[in-house]
Amino acid sequence: MSDIKGLVLRGSVLRAAMLFANVAVALYMMPFLVHTIGDRWYGMWTLVATFMGYYGYLDFGLSVSVQRFIAGAIGRKDEDEANRLITTSFLLFAVLGVVILIVTLVVAFFAPWFLTDPTEIHTFQIVLAILGVNAALTFAMAPVNGLMSGHLRFDIMAYINLGKLAVCTALIFYFITAGYSIISLALITLLADTSGNVLKVLIVRKMFSHIRVRRRYYTRERIAELFSYGGKTFVNQIADLLRFQIDHLVIAAAINLSAVTVFNIASQLVYYFRSLMTALMGVLVSVFARYQAENDRAAISKAYFFTSKISAVAALMIGGGMIIFGSPFISLWMGPEYSDAYTVMVILTIPTVLYIALQPALALMFGLGAVGPLAKVSILEALANLGLSLLLVWSYGMIGVALGTAIPLTFFSTFLLVYSCRLLDTPVRSFFRHVGPVFVTGFLLQLAGWYVVQQVSITGYVDMLLLSLLLFPAQALLMFFLTFTTQERRLIVEAGRRALGMRVASTE
Repeated sequence: MSDIKGLVLRGSVLRAAMLFANVAVALYMMPFLVHTIGDRWYGMWTLVATFMGYYGYLDFGLSVSVQRFIAGAIGRKDEDEANRLITTSFLLFAVLGVVILIVTLVVAFFAPWFLTDPTEIHTFQIVLAILGVNAALTFAMAPVNGLMSGHLRFDIMAYINLGKLAVCTALIFYFITAGYSIISLALITLLADTSGNVLKVLIVRKMFSHIRVRRRYYTRERIAELFSYGGKTFVNQIADLLRFQIDHLVIAAAINLSAVTVFNIASQLVYYFRSLMTALMGVLVSVFARYQAENDRAAISKAYFFTSKISAVAALMIGGGMIIFGSPFISLWMGPEYSDAYTVMVILTIPTVLYIALQPALALMFGLGAVGPLAKVSILEALANLGLSLLLVWSYGMIGVALGTAIPLTFFSTFLLVYSCRLLDTPVRSFFRHVGPVFVTGFLLQLAGWYVVQQVSITGYVDMLLLSLLLFPAQALLMFFLTFTTQERRLIVEAGRRALGMRVASTE
């Protein structure tokens, strides 16, 4: 277990770096593509990308299921079980890949129903076919990703994805500048993803030579287990879809499209915040699953409280920074006419800080397999979100929709806290004893930071950057020394050294 902390931290940092890189590339490439290929063809590319996004729900939660069960088999050092899971899931995802190809053909056939120009229809069908093949091949990689996740090698996957992003961005810039159409975008995506997948397979075969995909390892019983867990995970994914992606439709129907734009500015900033923390804490599902497989309850509790403190610090620092600098940033980024987005962002950010701080609780429930109660409460929270948003939008507009999301999310976070403590057979007050000081200290530090920023006139990004460099490193150091024990600080430092490949003395 001596390498787990280093692998977890390295994977978390690299996943966060991957998110930052994707956001940076997206912010640069969007205006480049719009101005180079034009609104018409960029709209086409966005339309196809929307369909590809829906394809992700066709795995029915099985990707997370495979990851969790493989991590458990690895924790028990059961190679035969790992081989059974890999083989069975590989055949299962191959079938799902065929389903994706069939869906792609159906959508391509009905393209004339929502497109009228023959050139647009032809291009849409070609691009959709290329990316449909890419999605089918990527689905088949789920067992490989599950194997790497089970061994906590998120760092390798992050390196491959960063390489793919760099190559893909360079090729797109070259070919689009040279005058090629969006078909080249699809081909480049297929080439980059296929190359990355082949590289993953080669690395897995070298690192885990004991893993075999053989017909004799296929078992129907594993399919039932995977679907049982995956189905509940799928319900949670649908709940997330309703929770975070339905607001725009409510605003479009009740107000107008201009209001959708303003709301989207706020919700996108909160989305990046949420995605960053998910990248940082997403590795914990495999960690908890491995500890459970080893029947190490003490390690589960220790990891839960420790990572909850880290998650709370990160959530308060980033969320507080968004509230402190949100107003001047939105004015500089989008223009003063979009300043109304700041109020919406604050309403969405406050409950999101609590939700993000409890990501270890969410990971604990997935890692220990307690997804049934989570699915039920998630659906109830998502329906409450939709109902409140529809009710409040008529009286309070965008603010009402934001409140319709914020209020149920707060109750959902409370459920995460209470149920995770029940899983650990520990009282909720234990959580507040461990993590409460982090919230109090973080709130006071961010309040002081907000007061300081209010005394300064921010006229550009440089002003904002300089203020950030003055405030946040000092706040981070104070949080480090005031909220973590001496042992926890040592663990953080040692995990950081392991993540960097430095040798440290064992304290296990």
